[in-house]
Parts: sequence; C-alpha cells; structure tokens
Amino acid sequence: MHPLIETHLNDLIDGFPTLPAVVNRVMEITADAESSTEALFNVIQADQAISINVLKIANSVFYGLPKRVDSLQHALSILGYVEIRNMVITQAIFNSFKQLEKNGTMDLRSFWEHAFSCALAAKLVGRRTSGRKQDYYLPCLVHDIGKLMIYMALPEAYADMVRSAAPAGYRIYVSEKRLFGMTHAEVALRLLSRWMLPDSVVHGVGHHHHPESARDHALYAWVVHTVDLLVHWSDLTDAGEADHAQEVQEALLRPEVAAGLGAGANWNAGVLGLLKADMAVQKAHQSDLLALFLS
Repeated sequence: MHPLIETHLNDLIDGFPTLPAVVNRVMEITADAESSTEALFNVIQADQAISINVLKIANSVFYGLPKRVDSLQHALSILGYVEIRNMVITQAIFNSFKQLEKNGTMDLRSFWEHAFSCALAAKLVGRRTSGRKQDYYLPCLVHDIGKLMIYMALPEAYADMVRSAAPAGYRIYVSEKRLFGMTHAEVALRLLSRWMLPDSVVHGVGHHHHPESARDHALYAWVVHTVDLLVHWSDLTDAGEADHAQEVQEALLRPEVAAGLGAGANWNAGVLGLLKADMAVQKAHQSDLLALFLS
C-alpha cells in the first residue's frame, strides 16, 4: 500500500498552490543585507490585505506597544525587518491551509497552537546556540506542515492515528513511517522545496526528527528538533503527564543535543526550566495573536 500512498502524496504536493509572489519577494528583501526599509515597504504596501494584517498584528496585545501603530511605515520602524517578514510569511502559511475544514476529524486548532508555540520559542532557544544571530522562526513554524498534507490525503486514517498516539504525539513519525511509508518531515521537505523556501528551512524541517543525519544546515535541524521537544515537554508537564514529560526531558538533555546546538555545558535542566518560564510569559498573549492569523 505504501507506493500508492506515496504517489498520492506526491501528486497532492505537486498540485498544491505555491506561496504568493509577495512572500518570496519579502524573503528576498529581508535576506539582502543591502536592501532598504523602503523596498520592503513598497512590496507590502502593494498588497492591501497583507498591509491590514500587519497593522492588526502590530497592534495586538502580544506586542504590547505603548502607542497605537497607525501606519505600515510606523510598524516597520518599530518592529523591524525580521518581525514584519515573519508576520507576512505566517499569514501566507495559514492562508495556504484555510481550505481544511475547521470541524473536520483532526484538531487543527491544537496543530496550529503547537506550530505557533514552536515558532515563538525559536528565538528563546536560538539565543543559547552557536548561531545566535540566526532566525529560526520559519522552520519551527512549519516543522509539522507535512502532517497537514498527509491529513489532506488520508483524513480519517491520519486523524485516527493522531488520536491514538496522544499524549505521546512527539513520537508520531514512527507510526507514520510504519503505516504510510513516509513521515511528516519527509513530506514537508518535498513541499517546502517546491515552495522554494531557503535551504536552511528545508533541511532544518526535513531532518528535525533525526538531526544527526542533516549534512547541510545541521544547526537548523538541531534547533527545530530541540524546540519541538521543548514545547511538547512543557505541554506534557502542564497536563500532568509526568512519565511522558520525563521521557521528553531526558531526550532534551542528551549530550548530542547540547553538542548539536553548540550550547556546551550551558544546556542543562536549569536552562529548560528558564525556557519554560519564558514560554509561559509568551503564552499569556499567544492565543490572541494566533486568533488574528486564524481569522
């Protein structure tokens, strides 16, 4: 059955809409050290829907700015390239999957909550790595996007598998490989390659369950791997799932993780506690921000 499933998934990926041209242009501008704020402003201003969303998000409780942001130029000057880019890309990613039924067999709200928690936690973990100046938001946001593709191809079977895997969902890739012949990471690698996202994102996501196998952009794979486990660990701890939480914590504290991150001896149980506390502060307003993307 695996070859038929793989063919079905590949056909679905090949026919899946690409990201809007404005998103690719925003990524090009923000990746160019010599580009100007004016260039970014001109691209975003040309798309009214994106401009409106940027202003809504900039004025959300999450950012807690002292004064209302009343223009796109104001938002750019306050939030900067990286935050604006991440807003634009996040909205485009959410829009790409709006056709999925909100009342379908899979809990999409929980899916996006996990994805968004990982995206926001990326900065916290990134500060403790050897690549402190890198931005890991995007690969952490889309690391599970392959799950949605498998769900679109096999909605009932995949939703059943997700439910049966809970609360140990952090190991779901094992069941995916056994039942469908492909993991969500492998599916995501193909989709993100088709979307022509940066290689760091493609490889960071494609190898996030086995970062030791990443030949290129290994640090990105280790960061996504770590952030994913960190959010699962935090959620399991809060839910009182002590045994599963302990298992994930042990995975987080493996020497290979510290080495992969380039964090050395500064990666320990105390650091995990500090990261969890920082994530809790973010989470207080996270649902309000997520609602803007899902609206």
